[in-house]
Amino acid sequence: MKKNILQALHASGIGAHSGITATYHRIKALFAWTGIFQSVESFVNKCQICQQAKVEH
Repeated sequence: MKKNILQALHASGIGAHSGITATYHRIKALFAWTGIFQSVESFVNKCQICQQAKVEH
């Protein structure tokens, strides 16, 4: 269930592959579970599209 929520609010048209902070706030406003920030952080860091678009510093 968590994966579906993360997918819907990060990678869909609603989320538009926003970063960790924006995705976290969007999910936190609607849902709650223990370790929510770590779940979001892990999901976004593993997102192929985000990793390809990420600028290397």
